[in-house]
Amino acid sequence: MRISFPRILAPAMSPAAACAAEALMLPLIALALGYWIKPDDPLFVHDDFPWMWIAPLLIALRYGPLWGMGSAGVLLAGWFAHASVSGEQTLPKLYFLGGLIFTMIAGEFSSVWQARLRRSESIQNYLDHRLDALTRTHYLLRLSHESLEQDLLARPVSMRDALVGLRELVAGIEVGSHDQLPAADKLLKLAVQFCQIERAALVPMLQDGQPDITHAAFLGAEFPLDMNAPLIRHALESGLLSHVANQDADNREDSCYLIVAPVRDTARQIHALFLVDTLPFLALQDENLQMLNLMLGYYADSLALAPLVNPLLARWPDCPSPFALELQRLHRMQCEAGVHSTLIAMIFPQQGLPGGLPGALQRQQRALDVTWLVRNSDGTKEARALLSILPLATSTAVEGYLARIDRWTGKQYGQDLGSLGVRIRTWELNEAAPAELLNLAMESCDDATQADPADATV
Repeated sequence: MRISFPRILAPAMSPAAACAAEALMLPLIALALGYWIKPDDPLFVHDDFPWMWIAPLLIALRYGPLWGMGSAGVLLAGWFAHASVSGEQTLPKLYFLGGLIFTMIAGEFSSVWQARLRRSESIQNYLDHRLDALTRTHYLLRLSHESLEQDLLARPVSMRDALVGLRELVAGIEVGSHDQLPAADKLLKLAVQFCQIERAALVPMLQDGQPDITHAAFLGAEFPLDMNAPLIRHALESGLLSHVANQDADNREDSCYLIVAPVRDTARQIHALFLVDTLPFLALQDENLQMLNLMLGYYADSLALAPLVNPLLARWPDCPSPFALELQRLHRMQCEAGVHSTLIAMIFPQQGLPGGLPGALQRQQRALDVTWLVRNSDGTKEARALLSILPLATSTAVEGYLARIDRWTGKQYGQDLGSLGVRIRTWELNEAAPAELLNLAMESCDDATQADPADATV
């Protein structure tokens, strides 16, 4: 087995028991070697270099200053044990003081870089999820347009409309629902309409990763389910869609299914298995399989994200699901990893606002930003505020963002946001829980709506 030397020096997160064992054993091994090499001075106190302090140094670099100090305590205990045997009375204070300072500096260095690494990993994971979602959306849009061009007369409902309906249906499921696969019948009907599937089954997965065939949903006539089929094993191992023409699947010709697709979200969690038993011969082609895979991924994302967005959507039904999801995600990221993000509210006056300004401001957002154009509930449907979530944005980034918007409004309307009567409020995403933070933003919108537009300030 190949051993990675960097992994030995900088291992992944270890349990406290493993850290304690290493902090104890490594200096004990060093002491044993010292007794073997130099019995009269096992700690090398009188040598030119304090070789024994390499053990606490390694522990401090791996796990931080506290574990390094604990390892240094083992060396101190070793010296007292040696002094009781040899009769030495004078404690080498400078030897131990220098070693402790050496260990503490190394431990602080380790702590700083571990914190930076956690921040970088959190940012990278967030960007990976956003890229994955954007890629799916891109391919979904392309396939939807091609499907509309080819089958507009035969399919009066577009792919986008069908998936929007599916998302709304799943988002309406209350948190804590015992239904493992909500809207499963809707998903099966979409498979018939867009993927030409004639007979299939949707098998939910239990918490332990095993299929639950007793609660399977069927499309068409029911058929026996064999969870030991080669394609099922290949799909579960790879986490990808498998079919009888897949060259990577072993014994695919012995499978009783034509297609096995995991219903997997962006976090790689498999919620169900989609088993296709009957399919027209010409329907087994790349575009059809890609469309099925995207539909299942969209459905899985809806299942995974519903518990996050439902509490906010229940309180504010007009709030877009992507906005609610991003607010929950970034709030958790800022609390856990200290990655700063900001919520900005641009509150519009009820009179004197140039026509089309709210929509134009919404189109000026950055690629990563997520927005909600809040409208009045009095029947006029006029925009009263624009809420924008700025991911990974510090106070400096927020100032630059607002300055850019001011320059744009100055070019387009000859005035900045303050002169147009637009009020600005900002919140760090760790200031309050998402529901409380959104409530503060909505209260600010209500207060500004009731105020005199002439008193609006930025």
